[in-house]
Amino acid sequence: MIQNRNGYTIVELLIAMTMTLIVLGAMMAAFAWGSQKMHTGRAGVDLISKLQTATELLRNDLEQISVQAKPHHFVPTPPSGYLEIVEGNRRDTNAEDLKVNQLSGGDNSYLGDDDDVIAFTMKATDEPFVGVGNGLTESHYAQVVWFVADRRLYRKIVLVRPDLGLQVNDRNVRKSLHSLGYRGQRLGHKNGRDPHTSFLQRGELLSQCEQSDIVLSNVIGFDIKVFEPNALTYSVRADAMPNAPIVGVISPSDIGARSGIGQNLLGAVSRGAFVDLGSRAASPQGEPPVLLGPPHRRYHESVYDTGTSQYDNDQVNDRGNNGIDNRPYFGVGEPNGVIDDAEEKTSLPPYNVPLRGLQISIRVVEPNTKQVRQLSVVKSFAAQ
Repeated sequence: MIQNRNGYTIVELLIAMTMTLIVLGAMMAAFAWGSQKMHTGRAGVDLISKLQTATELLRNDLEQISVQAKPHHFVPTPPSGYLEIVEGNRRDTNAEDLKVNQLSGGDNSYLGDDDDVIAFTMKATDEPFVGVGNGLTESHYAQVVWFVADRRLYRKIVLVRPDLGLQVNDRNVRKSLHSLGYRGQRLGHKNGRDPHTSFLQRGELLSQCEQSDIVLSNVIGFDIKVFEPNALTYSVRADAMPNAPIVGVISPSDIGARSGIGQNLLGAVSRGAFVDLGSRAASPQGEPPVLLGPPHRRYHESVYDTGTSQYDNDQVNDRGNNGIDNRPYFGVGEPNGVIDDAEEKTSLPPYNVPLRGLQISIRVVEPNTKQVRQLSVVKSFAAQ
């Protein structure tokens, strides 16, 4: 006699439960993967949005530079402000950034040049600039400094109020554009009028910044390059074999110029590139052009400064235009019989050439997803 079954056996139930768990596990893995991708996508969109906002603000500032981007050291009339670019020691071509960290095993090749500084005066083309200090909240003139500290990009703006004359008594307000030709009068510089000691003080500059001056966080690169019309660019092969395919083009300041790729270089393909100031060691071969070489011998930093001739025209530093041959003050040896020649000047331009253009690249990282994004702003001075 055959009996009807009223249920499932233990074995069948176990098999069914196992199959259900497998399906649920696969579904959970799919949901987790989708959620991670969604999170990564949102983080990437947020990252690029913040980066675009910062670069647009920087681009707007550069369009309002009040002074011509050329040396004013020999121009009798005081300049209408200043433009100063400081090239720090760190560069994209630093070998340390191309290696895996030996202690942590982490790859730090995404790090970039983050210690450059650009400072300049601006003249508003539309709405006035907004600042603080003694109730003076607006002006059509200002000076601004862009720099990175502790992976934060700062934009410190200080108003300039030439209309108030000597009534100004506030560190957040400057009284004239002409006075800022003196480096010691600028934001973040030492006090004093000696151009050889009034260097940028990064710690002092940072101490004057507030939370509201932070433009962007998680910044791993703030690289300022100037356009050198005589810089040579070179094509690069995949390896050192004669028939290896060409894989790209590098300039003297590119990473490839110092990362062991030099033996793979072919001939020069063009002239003109954006380069780091003073990056002579990064030149693939031959004598570098002007802006690639070291600055004037009195300076120890690679700094481009529009400067002022007033150092040699005031009562304190007038050796350059005093009608006397006092060359030994800065030079070596006896007077050369030439009155007020270049060797007597208190302030010589570190680079005695006009700027054709500059490029500023901002690189950021998203700390959780490790995404890296970079945008660049290019400013041309060719029309000046």
